[in-house]
Amino acid sequence: MASAYSGTIGHLRKLVLQGQLETNMRDSYESHFGGAPPSLVNSWLASIPAFLDILHSSEFESLGILLELRMPIGDERADAVLLGGSSDELKGIVVEMKQWSSFKETASSLFVDVPIEGKQEHPSAQALNYEGKLKNLHSVGQHYDWKSVCLMHNLPSNYTSTLHDSYDPELVSRAPIFGKDDMESFAESCSEHLCPPKLKKNDVNKFDAAVYEQTKSFFDIIRNSGGDIAKNVTTAIADTGAGLTSEQELLAEEVLVSASNGEEKVFIVKGSPGSGKSLVAVHLLLKALARELRSLLALRNNRLMTILRECLNKASPGASGATIYSSVPMSQRGLGDSGCNWSGDLVVCDETQRFNDKNLPVIMKRSPTVVFFYDESQILNPPEQGTKENFLKHASQLGKTVEERGLTSFMRCRGGTEYHEWVEGLISLKEGNGTSGGTSWQNKYEFSVTDDIQSLIAYLGKRREQNKVAMVASFTESKGKMKARFHQDNIRIGHPLSSGFDIYRGTNLTIPWLMDPKSDYTPFWLEGESNNLDTVSSIYGCQGFESDYVGVVWGRDFIRRGNSWKVGESKIITDNIDGLQTSTRNDPELALKLLQNRYRIFLTRGMLGTIIFCEDAETGKYLKNQLLKTDKDTSLSPRSFPSFS
Repeated sequence: MASAYSGTIGHLRKLVLQGQLETNMRDSYESHFGGAPPSLVNSWLASIPAFLDILHSSEFESLGILLELRMPIGDERADAVLLGGSSDELKGIVVEMKQWSSFKETASSLFVDVPIEGKQEHPSAQALNYEGKLKNLHSVGQHYDWKSVCLMHNLPSNYTSTLHDSYDPELVSRAPIFGKDDMESFAESCSEHLCPPKLKKNDVNKFDAAVYEQTKSFFDIIRNSGGDIAKNVTTAIADTGAGLTSEQELLAEEVLVSASNGEEKVFIVKGSPGSGKSLVAVHLLLKALARELRSLLALRNNRLMTILRECLNKASPGASGATIYSSVPMSQRGLGDSGCNWSGDLVVCDETQRFNDKNLPVIMKRSPTVVFFYDESQILNPPEQGTKENFLKHASQLGKTVEERGLTSFMRCRGGTEYHEWVEGLISLKEGNGTSGGTSWQNKYEFSVTDDIQSLIAYLGKRREQNKVAMVASFTESKGKMKARFHQDNIRIGHPLSSGFDIYRGTNLTIPWLMDPKSDYTPFWLEGESNNLDTVSSIYGCQGFESDYVGVVWGRDFIRRGNSWKVGESKIITDNIDGLQTSTRNDPELALKLLQNRYRIFLTRGMLGTIIFCEDAETGKYLKNQLLKTDKDTSLSPRSFPSFS
């Protein structure tokens, strides 16, 4: 672990009085985390002196304090952790500090809208998440008696009451909020739990240097809450029920036996879109932890990670510590990075087609048994190298036995195998190819193409009364802008677009991208805000998640010209997160394949139906002709679901 400051309240007070606080914390922060942004430094300079003024009594001078304490796993940091009690009766308080002076309630049960900062998670939920990690995943913290509080020294009492009364009562009962009128009560709470402090001199340093450890209590949490976690995850990913198929259960049991026996094996599990890879990965993690196997779930997709962590934390705050990113280049704290020192019994990796090749052998060394769930048809960008060839290469070099498996069932999409085959024909890169395969999928799956964005929205609007719906769009026309919801660069459907495309002139629509994984994607997928139809998800936000009906805004990046698919103009492709835009110029053949993968994902997100609006007229005409051709080949006449001409 690491922190920007570790010591006593008394020593921290001296740094403030001597004018050395900023320099001391900047240097420490940079050594552990990289340079501190100005907004964070300003926050320190405002909140730390105010915090010390509240704890002005001499009884607090010997309390241990850690600021910006990194959690045992990942890069989350607690604002402050206070340590007291004695070496025989260790006690701690997690302090979540906010400088809010106001906020607005949102439709979400977990987020509020803070001026300038935008959507923010309820502070009590944040504090409890940190407490849970320190209690259950920290080799020293597990021995402490913990409490959590939220210190909001600028917040008036009416807002404090709202945070108490309008959200989950368990949150604020376990992590009470102290506003600007409650400072004496905050000091009294600290005194009651921590004082008199009788820690040994080295106890704070020992705490700061502690490592990640899955404790007995953590295993108990998973045993007791695994069913609820699985249900929440299943509902978030796809509403198909929490149980696994016989095929999936058999795979899970085979992996668990290998991990229990410490076998040096690499399982590579291939699964097409909708085969339930993410569900099996989560169930496998929960089953392993319930057997007290030291296990982690590794991902690269930060949107999917955010949702999974939220589901885990719903069952028990801090349980999200069972997840880790495959790589975090900036801090080198991902499972495949040099800065991570974890080792255990089992590693479960999902969406591994998106992993970098250099991380694969490092991950394979983390535990005897490692599982990679992958689908090469869902590789999105040039640096993504999770292929069967690379898995086999590294496993062989490490002397590990390879077990190849596959998931065959199409769990989610009601159209089943026939629909997936039809989609493959539709987006095939072979010259002249069109749709092929059976057509009976039309009896159970809705598929329409419209020339009008308003019709797409109306279609979804009618179905949201009884179903979950969502809009997704190609990463084109606008590049997105974090924490600036209605900035022109963040508007995907509306006029004017930052690219200059005027297709939405006169529609009176202003629909922005989802951007922030936590404050945007959690309400969108977990709390049903996708049904509002006032935001749209890119490929990075919809991979792994589904709705009953999905509206696809087909962009000008993957276009039909004559008898083949082409890459559109590079200037309108705004996605260059991992070099896609660059590939459209330097390696158009690769770019075309990656775009095909993206649209394969888009077209399999709807469990009951898909409707498409094409921003490129020629492409829209091709899609409608293919659909008409399919209509003629099927006995379904007339079609039993709405279509748009």
